[in-house]
Amino acid sequence: MFSRSALVIFGLLVAEYFAAAWVVGQIGFGSTLLLLLLFMILGVAVTRQQSAGLLVSTLASAADPSTDSSTAVAGRFLGLIAGVLIGFPGFVTTAVGAVLLIPPVRKAVEPRLAARASSWSVPFINRSGSLHDARRPGRRGPSGDGTIIDVDLVDRAHPDGRNAGDVADVPRSARPELG
Repeated sequence: MFSRSALVIFGLLVAEYFAAAWVVGQIGFGSTLLLLLLFMILGVAVTRQQSAGLLVSTLASAADPSTDSSTAVAGRFLGLIAGVLIGFPGFVTTAVGAVLLIPPVRKAVEPRLAARASSWSVPFINRSGSLHDARRPGRRGPSGDGTIIDVDLVDRAHPDGRNAGDVADVPRSARPELG
């Protein structure tokens, strides 16, 4: 009926509601709003710092693909997630984000995140111009030999003057290159 993620989000919203109600009962409504604003500012600061570090770690990883910097990148990404959670208005998400910043928790989570991230990696062009795929370090390009194929797409009009759309829609007689 409901997806698992929808139930998790609903549970999180309920937990946030009860946590906020408890804090309002303890320190008052105005102080609760100020505290949430303070957490949001702190979250933005953590996110900015961690995203800059993530960019540096990613560029260092791209410059030298022979080194395994996936744990460093995963650690910075984990810090970025923590910053976003701290900045999200709510006490439960702020607590989870703060826990993710504790060094022993990070050391426990980083290798798992790095292992998962290696399956998410996308190929990119490294400095030498060859294609690097983190999942297959020895592979250089789509054909494996570093060959780059440059393709120009040309939009051909139908002989009647209307847009051809797909090449299959154009009669063979209008495609002299295919005869």
